[in-house]
Parts: sequence; C-alpha cells; structure tokens
Amino acid sequence: MTNKPSQQVCRPKGIVIFGPTASGKTALAVRLAKTLGGEVVNADSRQLYEGMTILTAAPTAEDMQGIPHHLFEILNPKEKITATAYAEKARACIRDILARGKVPIVCGGTGFYLKVLFEGISSIPTVCDDLQKDLRDTCTAKGGAAMLAELKEVDPVIAEKLFEGDTQRILRALGVYHQTGRPLSYFQSLPPEGGLTLPFLHVSLQPEKAWLDARIEKRFGLMEKAGVEAEMRTLKNAGYALTDHGIQTLGAREFFQYFEDERSYESVAEDILLQTKQYAKRQLTWARTQFKSDIILPNPCDDAESIIAAFQA
Repeated sequence: MTNKPSQQVCRPKGIVIFGPTASGKTALAVRLAKTLGGEVVNADSRQLYEGMTILTAAPTAEDMQGIPHHLFEILNPKEKITATAYAEKARACIRDILARGKVPIVCGGTGFYLKVLFEGISSIPTVCDDLQKDLRDTCTAKGGAAMLAELKEVDPVIAEKLFEGDTQRILRALGVYHQTGRPLSYFQSLPPEGGLTLPFLHVSLQPEKAWLDARIEKRFGLMEKAGVEAEMRTLKNAGYALTDHGIQTLGAREFFQYFEDERSYESVAEDILLQTKQYAKRQLTWARTQFKSDIILPNPCDDAESIIAAFQA
C-alpha cells in the first residue's frame, strides 16, 4: 500500500473507493463497512440499472454480508440519469447515513460521477424539447458530419473533442448554443457548483495490468456460469432495445446483437473481454491522473487495517 501526503484538514467523514472494474472494490468496501459501522453508496453508472445484476457485477445479497447498500439497481433500463442527478441522489444518501451516525463509503468506477459528486459541475442550460427535436430531424437529413461542421463554426473548443459519430454530444452542444447564444464551452468554463464539501478519505485501487486482466477473464467465466446470457435474454424478451439507456451498458448491446443473429456467441464473448480490459485501462489512467488519492493500493488484496487506521487518525 502507498500513502500519499493527506490533503485532509480534519478527520474524514467518509471514505471513497475508486478503481477499475474487477479490482475488488465491493469486497474492500464491505470489509471497511463491517469494521467502521459503514454503509455503501454506489458510484457505478451501470449498477444503477435493474435487471443486470450479473452483467454489471452488482453486489448480491451474499456480497453485501448484511451491510446496507444504496443506489444499486434503482433505474429501469429505459430511464436516463445525468451525472448531476446522480450526485444529488448520492449526496442525499450520504447526509442520511451521517445523520444516523454511520460512515458513508462511496464505491465505484465511474470517475465522472465521483468528480461531479465531490467537485460539482458548471451549470449548463437544459435545451427545450422542440429545439432538440428540430436538431435531431436536421441531423437525420444532413448527417453527423454536417452537424459537426456547423458546431465548429460556433463552438470550435467543443467540436475539437468530438467526431461525426458523436451525434448526441454534437446536438447537445448545438442546442445549448441555439437556445442561449453562447457556446457550451463557455458554460463549462464557469466555476463548478454543488460539490460535496465534507472531507472524505480517498482510496484508489491501482493493480498491475496482468493481474487485472486475469481477474476480468475469471470474472467473465463466473458470469457465464451464473447465467448472464439468460439474464440478458430476459431483458430482450421484456421489450428492451439497443436504444434504451441501460442497454447501452458494455456487454448488453453485444448480447442483444447475438440474440438477433447478427453475431456469434464466440465473437460476442471475445469482444466483451477486450472492451472490458480497455475500459479498465481507461479507469486506471483516470485514477492516476485525476483522482486525488490519499491512499493507493497497488494490490487490492492488501489488508484494510491501514485504511481503517488512516480514517480513524
């Protein structure tokens, strides 16, 4: 375990654990919660959705070991949630846990959710429905390349970060500009609002790539044995589609393509493993460059006692 100089100015009120997929975050959170009298708050955007417990590796009742868990499987796969809306729910959970004398342990791998939760976000206007529809219709007629070219004229800062397939983000940026007369980049440059100001101990899991890749492969095998294919088929038979927000989860869309005879199972399994490893690599990069860690665990199986001691110091 590696300890960095702490940025805490007073004793922390809770713990936040960030790490790549399959790195052992849930098990560590439960171990800490059992010792400290804590409750776990989800910070994984995919584990917010119900009906995908196996695919998203959401904690089961056995995994929870009697520890209360919050914000897991609270959304229908058709529902959309923003990082801002998530942060509002998470802050409410954290305040409730603290009010009951317990320790909130925020655990997840969605870096942007954690950033908005703790640092807030710049206020960005909501685009009205009629304008959104007009932009979608225009995009259907002209294509993504033409819409990106238009965005370059009014907001080159945002356009530089996108490609023509990013139609959702392109249309959002155009919508903000047409509704307000100001580019989206202007609003993003404003000071963030609404961050959680309570001190938290930040723990980062940063395992070696070979160890993590092996864990990802082993976990997918366990998912197959647990019935992930049947879980996804149940969602497909319930009428959910690739366009639904929850079904855009890594793995869900691949299974849906398999069910529609567009791909073989072998290619789906291979693709899921590859994409999961690539996602884990991006999470590790975020952990190393953007997560303000107080404690870094190169080996997530390290004893939790050092974390407990740092929290109680």
